[in-house]
Amino acid sequence: MPQDKSPDPQSEPVHAPGGMAAAQGPERFSGGELALLALSVIWLAGVGGALWLTGSAPFHWLAATLAAVVPAALIWNVAVLMRRTRHLRAEMEQMRSILSALRKSSIAHAQGAGTTRPAMAPAPAPAPAPQPPPDA
Repeated sequence: MPQDKSPDPQSEPVHAPGGMAAAQGPERFSGGELALLALSVIWLAGVGGALWLTGSAPFHWLAATLAAVVPAALIWNVAVLMRRTRHLRAEMEQMRSILSALRKSSIAHAQGAGTTRPAMAPAPAPAPAPQPPPDA
């Protein structure tokens, strides 16, 4: 019979207070995050170049700053959400494996002890209806 791979408590990642597993090493950027980084740099360079070419007006700098910063912030919001989703999926898979191991352990324990789930006792028969007393 093949040996089941049960999770080893020492190999489990330590969970941070926020619920995410602590990093096992240096976190690397994913391909999507690198693409978003490139997109935000291109966006900031394009808006900066347009601002430099058009000159300055009293409120032009404020509008140009908002035009540069708001889309870049939205792009990084997407990057953070992508990373968080990846962490949540990994945590979900970890929880599934833990639940599966617990389920297998419970079944093995019940089969090893030779016990089964107790059957429900039959419901008691209803009491007979009271009879009226005989007339004396």
